[in-house]
Amino acid sequence: MRYGFKTFLTKTEGHELWVVESTELQGCTAQGDTLDDALAKYETNEKEWIETAEKYGISLPEQKIQKICEYSGKLTLRMGKSMHRKLAEAAQNENISINALINQYIAQGIGRRIKV
Repeated sequence: MRYGFKTFLTKTEGHELWVVESTELQGCTAQGDTLDDALAKYETNEKEWIETAEKYGISLPEQKIQKICEYSGKLTLRMGKSMHRKLAEAAQNENISINALINQYIAQGIGRRIKV
């Protein structure tokens, strides 16, 4: 595939579908029951999108090069004193560190948005 894309899992009428959506080619998407299926369909759709654009003289967006970043896992976060106190108390009640508690909360929050 020549252009960037994003993938996500969605539910429609009780059925889970994988969606692949171009980040640069407007309207270029695909969906499938599995991620592999959706990616295969997307690859075909991207090719046809590009061929159609070239056929009708529509300029293609410049291909972006995405820098792959390495993350340290370290994050500095500022919060209000009362929030800090509430987190410290909750961590103490769970007998874990504040960092572990925050990681747990983030994982739970992400889990609600993204089902793996």
